[in-house]
Amino acid sequence: MTIVIDTINYFTRSDREYINKRTLEVTGRFQKYYNLEIRDKKGNEYWNNECDAFKHAYMQAYMTINYSKFKAEQAGNYHEYEGRKNNQDIREEYMDLHNNKIGREIGDKVKKEYGDSWKTLSEEQKDNIIGVRIIERMQNGELITNPNGSQVYKGKTVDSAKVKGYKGGDLSKMVEKSYSEKFSDKIRENYKNKKSNYIINFKAGNSTQSTGNGHWVTINGKHVLIES
Repeated sequence: MTIVIDTINYFTRSDREYINKRTLEVTGRFQKYYNLEIRDKKGNEYWNNECDAFKHAYMQAYMTINYSKFKAEQAGNYHEYEGRKNNQDIREEYMDLHNNKIGREIGDKVKKEYGDSWKTLSEEQKDNIIGVRIIERMQNGELITNPNGSQVYKGKTVDSAKVKGYKGGDLSKMVEKSYSEKFSDKIRENYKNKKSNYIINFKAGNSTQSTGNGHWVTINGKHVLIES
């Protein structure tokens, strides 16, 4: 059973405005860097997609670290309670609550790992540390990226082996290529290897030795059969 408490007394208005602003700024930065899903519709860019999942996880991680896990959870629950009163789809509520939980887990773990040294880091470093852990959990299929329950991550990934020791430096050192980028690289490499082999065969006078399956191309004015 989800406990719902009005958290108006937990946070000042300036607290809420700052947290919201910071969450949107960090989500925007990671969206651009990791190529997270985003909507074209103005005002709904971060809704029911990878950005939405990141946004909820980040806010809950931030609140867990800077306030408490209990206050973060109650703030998240109350937000969904308000959404339910405004006829929010129950699937969206489940998605948000699930991603909130992952965010609190991340915040709690970071808080324990860094201890007092967390205070010595810059705000950008803190955001980067939280952010790469969210991306790691998302790429592992642990965050829900749309209300239908999909957990398939499509953006760029982080090097999981480096996440634990990451101190919030250059994000480029954490990035691995996305699936689509790796797939494109594989196609280019295969084409490069095949083209190289065809040229070698042609120069060696082996262009006529084939299985007969393929198509003919012209290389340096000579017809060469490219085998399938």
